Amino acid sequence: MRPAKFKEYDCFRLSMEIGAEAIPIDTIGVVLMVFEKDPPQYEVEFVDDNGGNLGSSATYTLDEGFMAPLDSPK
Repeated sequence: MRPAKFKEYDCFRLSMEIGAEAIPIDTIGVVLMVFEKDPPQYEVEFVDDNGGNLGSSATYTLDEGFMAPLDSPK
């Protein structure tokens, strides 16, 4: 099993759309929990400037394909 790329409380950029959710690509998210699977999965959240949740759910379970490090090129 390969190690997780992100750890709890890491911030990341959303790199592709989450189905029909209205969360724009490049939105900053935070990792709340890491699920040590193969491949790893992450419980994440996205909040707006007022602290409210973006999208139709408070959290999302994503794999690394949806996530880019903050220092990666857009």
